[in-house]
Amino acid sequence: MASGWNSVQIATLAVAALTPVTVAGLGYFVARASRRLEQVRWANQTVVTRRLEIFKEVGPLLNQLLCFATFVGGWKEIEPRDAIAVKRKIDEVMYSSRVLFSDSLFAAYQEFMLSMFATYVTTETDAHLRAAQHGVVGGLDDQPVQRRQSGQPRSDTGRLRTAGGAIPRRPLRHP
Repeated sequence: MASGWNSVQIATLAVAALTPVTVAGLGYFVARASRRLEQVRWANQTVVTRRLEIFKEVGPLLNQLLCFATFVGGWKEIEPRDAIAVKRKIDEVMYSSRVLFSDSLFAAYQEFMLSMFATYVTTETDAHLRAAQHGVVGGLDDQPVQRRQSGQPRSDTGRLRTAGGAIPRRPLRHP
C-alpha cells in the first residue's frame, strides 16, 4: 500500500485545520469593531446628554434676552443691567462648552449675541445693548415705553448712543 499523501488529502487537512483559526480571527475582529461602535455610541450619548443639560440651563436665559429685545413675554420685568448679567451667564456656559457644539450652531449663537449687544465697543464698560431705548408698545393704552440705561442719552432712532456715536441695531437673520 502506498503511504504517500496526495494533494487532495493535503488540501482537505489544511482546510480542516484553518477553519477554526479563520473563525476565531473573524470573531476577534467583529468583537473589536463592536466594542469600538459601543464606545462611539456611548461618547455620542454623553455629548447629547451634556448638550441637553446645557440647553436646559441656557434656553430660558436666551428666551429672556429675546423677550427683552422684541418686547414680548415678560420683557418689562427685565432690566438692562439684568440683560447684561444674563449675557455673561450664557457666554460663560457657551464658551466653556464650545467643543460640544457644531460650528454652525456656535456661529448662530454669536450672530444672535451680536444682534443683541455691541461688544468690544470700549474697554472700560460692559457690552452695550442694541435694544431700542424708546418705543411705543401696541397695547391697550399705547403709552410710550422708556428704556434707557442709566447714564445713556435717549435715542428715538432705535440706536444706542455711546461716546463714539450711534451703534445701529442689527436685525436677527433667520436661516
